[in-house]
Amino acid sequence: MDQAQAHSTGTGGGGSEPKLKIDKVTDGNITALKFTGIIDEQFHGKTVAQTVKGGTLILDLADIQRISSFGIREWVDFVSEVGQKCASILFIELAPKVVDQFNMVQNFGGAGKILSFYAPYRCDYCDDDRKKLLQFDRDYEAIQALKPPEEACASCGNPEYFDEDAASFFSFLSAQQRFDIDPQVATFLASKMNYSLAEGARKIRADKTVEGRMTYVHLAGDLDGSFPRDKLAEGLEGDVIFDLSGIGKIDPAGAAEWRQMMRDIAAPTDRIFLVGCPPVFVERLTREEDLGGKAQVLTFAMPYTCARCATTASQAVDVEQHFDVLKFATPPEMKCADCGGDTVCAASDVLLAHLAALPRPVSDTVIKKFITEVHERQTRPVAGALPGASAAAVATATMAQARAQNTMSVLLGAAIVIVLVLGAAFLWKLRSGASLREDEGQLIEASEGKPPPWINQEFYRDNDNIYFTGNSAFMPSKDDAIYEASAAAVERAVNQLGVMVRNGKWIDILLNQFQSQRARALSELEKATVQGDLSKIAAARKTVAEARLRVAKLLKLTAGNLAPAENSGFYWEKFQTGGGLRYRAFARYTIPKPNFEKLVERYTQEHEALGIRAVTLFPGLAWSYPELEDVKGGAVIMSVSDKSPFAMVGFSEGDLVLEINDRSLRDSDKFADAFQQEYDSGCSKGGKLHFRIKHGARSIEDYNLNLPRGCGNAVGAAERHAAARRQASGSGRPASSKSGKPRNIWDEILNDNPEE
Repeated sequence: MDQAQAHSTGTGGGGSEPKLKIDKVTDGNITALKFTGIIDEQFHGKTVAQTVKGGTLILDLADIQRISSFGIREWVDFVSEVGQKCASILFIELAPKVVDQFNMVQNFGGAGKILSFYAPYRCDYCDDDRKKLLQFDRDYEAIQALKPPEEACASCGNPEYFDEDAASFFSFLSAQQRFDIDPQVATFLASKMNYSLAEGARKIRADKTVEGRMTYVHLAGDLDGSFPRDKLAEGLEGDVIFDLSGIGKIDPAGAAEWRQMMRDIAAPTDRIFLVGCPPVFVERLTREEDLGGKAQVLTFAMPYTCARCATTASQAVDVEQHFDVLKFATPPEMKCADCGGDTVCAASDVLLAHLAALPRPVSDTVIKKFITEVHERQTRPVAGALPGASAAAVATATMAQARAQNTMSVLLGAAIVIVLVLGAAFLWKLRSGASLREDEGQLIEASEGKPPPWINQEFYRDNDNIYFTGNSAFMPSKDDAIYEASAAAVERAVNQLGVMVRNGKWIDILLNQFQSQRARALSELEKATVQGDLSKIAAARKTVAEARLRVAKLLKLTAGNLAPAENSGFYWEKFQTGGGLRYRAFARYTIPKPNFEKLVERYTQEHEALGIRAVTLFPGLAWSYPELEDVKGGAVIMSVSDKSPFAMVGFSEGDLVLEINDRSLRDSDKFADAFQQEYDSGCSKGGKLHFRIKHGARSIEDYNLNLPRGCGNAVGAAERHAAARRQASGSGRPASSKSGKPRNIWDEILNDNPEE
């Protein structure tokens, strides 16, 4: 399966910052290049052309700032070179300066076609110049008539006017003939670049292949309310495989239709397998209720970054093969497909949180062989196809070949035979109108000339350092944005500490306790964002931000000198939005690898006192406990020995002990010392033990326990009392007295007369 990948190159001289940056995304025989910066004599067109393998080439020129005379010469050489090896060249989102070159320079675009471009508009009311994206297929009539479509100002609502001579600006475009987009390219643009060509271009398309009692269904397009649930479900039986690698956006209505289809086909089918699941699908539709009680995820895609060759590639992850790692919400290690170097997973926190919930799939060699054979038929070159043949011709021939081999194809909409792997699209800054509502705005200032590369890498390793990056939402002040981004970065470090623990009991008692709450909060924020409800977005974002701040504070309080002291990099941006000036920030923290390993040890090391073993309060628990806002530390009980004099007092696994006799517990070591000291002191002269304890989801409670003089000698009696009580009640938990009132069990212990 071809992998989507993106890497950056640049041209420059003398060790200076490159003037031109080129990002690359490929999938099969489709390649997209995004040019950013200045095209001049330092751009070596023929050299860059050698990196293009053929097929369809998409060129994004939205961020071209200037093209010099010598740059034009190199550009024409580049276009001529790639024109000889590529079946087609498509230009998207051309900057106005680039449109001018098409109008003035002969053969500037070679045999390429323009899909979309930016046109200059002006609002006199706001005294502001704007660029509007026009699409050749959608705005064809207006381009032919040399009458740019009217637009309303996004800020004031008054009419904007086209700020150029239409006859000159559209001279090349008006001569371009209408053309059809290959279905493969349409799906690539829609799925990977969130780019809609025309109405209906992203409707779900399906290709169904049936062999015996096995059915393979490949889906491509957006999963929305138009999802043809009934048509797809009709007649499905036996073993069914859904190839979801071409799925793009998923909205709530589409998710609901998918869940209903899973329920509808659960009874008539034997088994249901999902392959090629994109990240967005894993995040939203792989919970138990989404799978209809029967579907199993076999493979899904996750992005990985290679520092050696600056490549980010979407890797296919086999759930069955890597299940022992995935169950700890940890991404498996992958090698770079380009250079073979080590990679770091670049997946979102939301995706990583879902990994542990994936059930272990149960398949067999017959199913795996069938999946491999169908995929190979769909992607391998067809015998007799001409070199350089269009993707559409290859797809059509592949379909004919499949039918000749007694496979049955049922198409919903236009036929698309391509397997897409999502994951690299997050590297693109999309301008097709699909950005989230809270992220809308015009960038007017930044702390650096261009964003540092680390802002897109939430967690990565470099030699002996581990880096964690956090980002803020749009905030009213720069300081607020940096503060929120810093807390997010530290919280990511804490979460990664948790998933690195391999102690099964620690995972059961602590990790699962906060991971589920964390995943739920992030999911609520994601769902509110998708729905576009501003009040729900604000509430969900507040919940997440406050939890991350609590986590960051607890790490500082409990990690000692191992906590990262200050950020190792930050970057901020200033935007003009509909709500005024807003700031967004990114912060990075560094933890040396030895310190990271010591932190894992610190939070998992058990200390014992009086038969009770405890570990230091893990900061991630702040997700589950809003009450920890003012907590300075604590100890989580891991076990209570049967021989402990406190076995019947009420301590149990998972309880959080915050104070003993008004002594705050910073960690489990302090817990053990304080517990033993206060117990010995109370027993020597008689006294009271006061505990502040949190039992699970209950609020923090105070407990007082009277210690009679000499109770330290009553340990043996306490053991006998505990055993008798457990034998009588069958429980290790404390019981009320016959009167129903709390009792001082030490009276019973000293009398060695446990209540029957």
